[in-house]
Amino acid sequence: MRLLGGIARVVPITRRVNVCRDPKDNKFIDVALNGQAQAILTGDRDLLALGAFQGIEIVSPADFLMREA
Repeated sequence: MRLLGGIARVVPITRRVNVCRDPKDNKFIDVALNGQAQAILTGDRDLLALGAFQGIEIVSPADFLMREA
């Protein structure tokens, strides 16, 4: 954990959701919501199918990089 201290943080989960068609992927939405993320970058089709959730964009890494270029 020391090595990641400057680039990572522990996000306490105080709110959980059940919105993804694959229930195993809800944990990524939970972390994003509780950590106040702006986006989730993923190749997972079940997450990508959401497009966005409560203001959090869900995009593929390729789409994100193309948009930032």
